[in-house]
Amino acid sequence: MLDQKQALTPDEVSVQERIFERDGVLRWRGTRIIGKARIGVSLRSVIGLLGQRHSATDSVQGLSIDLERLMNIFHDEEYLLWYERSHRLAMIVLKSEASPQSQLKAWAHALLVAQRHASEDTRSARSRSMDEETLQRLQETLSDMSIRWKQSLVAMEESGWDLNTACLETTSSSRIRLQRNAASNSIHE
Repeated sequence: MLDQKQALTPDEVSVQERIFERDGVLRWRGTRIIGKARIGVSLRSVIGLLGQRHSATDSVQGLSIDLERLMNIFHDEEYLLWYERSHRLAMIVLKSEASPQSQLKAWAHALLVAQRHASEDTRSARSRSMDEETLQRLQETLSDMSIRWKQSLVAMEESGWDLNTACLETTSSSRIRLQRNAASNSIHE
């Protein structure tokens, strides 16, 4: 889907699927596991990874990234994505208007980010510069995805995929609603 002009059919994919595999496993071209993804996570859970949680108030302080920059990267998308390099975990936050096709794009984006990070050593300690690199990679991969996404949708539809039914969420999940105005950004979860 991401690196070919023609998409596999549902029957071709079903032959490659593993029946008892854990939910959220990311594989590049059906080979080894390169990461995991969770779709429909709360924004709170992503923020919790990016800072220090205060034990008494449960607030988060000292974010390692500029949260507004992350929001700006995904301004025109129906999702936000964060990739936690140390755990090889993509966390997808869905916006309230997220369509089935946007959910699929978010999942494909998570797969592409995981593939680009697959060769890196995850044992090094988390740092602000690593998180800045992750932001940069999210922006680059979103640009790459957006260039070919419409072609990918056409190829999938021509191969027999139903792209109008949401099937990536296997449990109930949360949504966020972003409101932008000149004075500030506000988030409702």
